[in-house]
Amino acid sequence: MVKILKILTLIIVISSCSSKKDIVYLQDYKNYESKGFSYIDHLIKYNDILKISVNTADPLISSQFNSLNTDFSVNSTEILKINGYQVDNNGYINFPILGAVELKGLSLTQAEKKIYKLLLDSGQLKNHTVNVKLINAHFTILGEVNKPGTYDYIENNLNIFHIGGKRHHSIYKDMIHKKKITIEFENIADADLIVCTEPFNPSIDELSDYGSMLKAGIDKELTLLCANPDLVVDVGETREMCAGSVASMYEQMGGKVIYFGKPHNKIYQEVYSFLNKVSKAKSESILCIGDGLNTDIQGANKEKLDSLLVVGGLLKTKHLILKGNNTIIDERKLNQTIKNYEVHVDYAIKYFQ
Repeated sequence: MVKILKILTLIIVISSCSSKKDIVYLQDYKNYESKGFSYIDHLIKYNDILKISVNTADPLISSQFNSLNTDFSVNSTEILKINGYQVDNNGYINFPILGAVELKGLSLTQAEKKIYKLLLDSGQLKNHTVNVKLINAHFTILGEVNKPGTYDYIENNLNIFHIGGKRHHSIYKDMIHKKKITIEFENIADADLIVCTEPFNPSIDELSDYGSMLKAGIDKELTLLCANPDLVVDVGETREMCAGSVASMYEQMGGKVIYFGKPHNKIYQEVYSFLNKVSKAKSESILCIGDGLNTDIQGANKEKLDSLLVVGGLLKTKHLILKGNNTIIDERKLNQTIKNYEVHVDYAIKYFQ
């Protein structure tokens, strides 16, 4: 049975969505501006792990250099690291035929040229190409409500198709400045990755508007990163669609989605890490507060944390009733809804009062 709270002194609240401004409209996405950022090329350092591909007209000759399986749908990042070439403490890799090759301090392009020339000068190969990629790179995405997550990649630039407002482009700063790579915002046909922080126009968009766009992503087998799993949010009296609705549709269509935020474990691990640094709080002292049964409450249940449901949010239309001059929670209806969602709620409150 849910405990109905009349008064609550709020100490800490982790919110879900916020109001939206500066929107890129959906009808503009085909002509979406390509925006490039200048960057400093990555210089190889010790402990870097490199994927080095040598290609020749003879696959048998190429295979002695290319032990790394290039089927990235099968290989995890950890497997890639095992199969890659790791730069040792002296700045060298151990490469077939050539032996020790010093690469520390070179850009990836310079490394390609050096390995190409060494193979050519050794008389082992001719008419060959060399490609060098950095494996041990990753970037962190922080959603508009600080829902972080880490995503690994092996390329030195990413073409991102961003579903959301231009104001969210700031989430890529970590990739640009710390990882020294370039990001371009492209038409989905040219993209390597889809990132969704919100719909283009949350207040008027319908999921059907996204069908052909998402189909193009699925045809290219693109992964979609969802920075906010919430399906909807109430902004004043207006209900708006959130990034989670777009991501859920993509997943139902057969696309791969990586979620960052409630109810997924990664966001809670970030909170635990923060709390351990500042207060050493125990799990029994944590109260998860929210108005979403399938995000806020489900996440609390998965983490075995206490939960407080704010009924005057997403559920207010059907679960708050007028009794005399007072608005109260319809406990019978609320308990049935909670049962339908197959979640457990510890406490419920109308609003923060």
